Amino acid sequence: LHLMINTLLLDILRTFSAEEMKKFGEMISSPYFNKQTPLIKLFDQIKIYYPEFRNEGLRKEIVYSGILPHKKYNYGSMKNLIFDLQKLAEKFITDQEIQKNKFELKKSLINTLQSRKLNNLCEKNLKELEKDIMGKEIIEKDYFLKLHFINELKINNTFESSKGNINVSDKVRSEYLDLCFNSIKHLKKYYILDALRFYNYVITNKIIPDTDKGIKDCETFISIYKDEDFEDTSLNLELNFLKMNLGKITEDVFLKF
Repeated sequence: LHLMINTLLLDILRTFSAEEMKKFGEMISSPYFNKQTPLIKLFDQIKIYYPEFRNEGLRKEIVYSGILPHKKYNYGSMKNLIFDLQKLAEKFITDQEIQKNKFELKKSLINTLQSRKLNNLCEKNLKELEKDIMGKEIIEKDYFLKLHFINELKINNTFESSKGNINVSDKVRSEYLDLCFNSIKHLKKYYILDALRFYNYVITNKIIPDTDKGIKDCETFISIYKDEDFEDTSLNLELNFLKMNLGKITEDVFLKF
């Protein structure tokens, strides 16, 4: 007999919560996502065995007869149905993950608005996105990276608004160049903060195989940059934490920052 138990489709479905199973069923039933009635029937046949999906009823011949009762079992046809449902399941979990990332959703919306030349609406959403990022009390790992992306979106919007001619006025040219410089600055800060946090992590957790080389790398990294590169509170804090870890300053000095 042809077992269905070991398919990748079932591996994905085993990770679904009851709520996700319900939402996935709604997605499959929507003509927008799926125009194949047999796929709806396939899901109806196998969802009975949620969450384990280990049952004799999942043998391919049995499932196939439930989908197409008047047809003889066809390996190729069944394989294609399972594959198509798997692809829908992959799309579903991808969409679910994307929905969790509000920043990426908003960024995608702004990119779409820009491509449709809806500049006013684009500007409105840009302001909302920037306000949301700047309003957070805790600096996230990708805080400066997000600011970089926001500046990139602003650069594109300024370019589109000027109809591709940033020299249309001194004001537009100045605004455009300021955005470009800020974009680079934010990207640099993201890299520095990420590196500082990494160095602090490996030193405090004592996971450097070659301690001397690791410490030398940290010291070299610090020496590359000027004090002004660490002017942001988060960067300055991580820098001084690293200095304390390297024995450059005492804990009392660090706690004063």
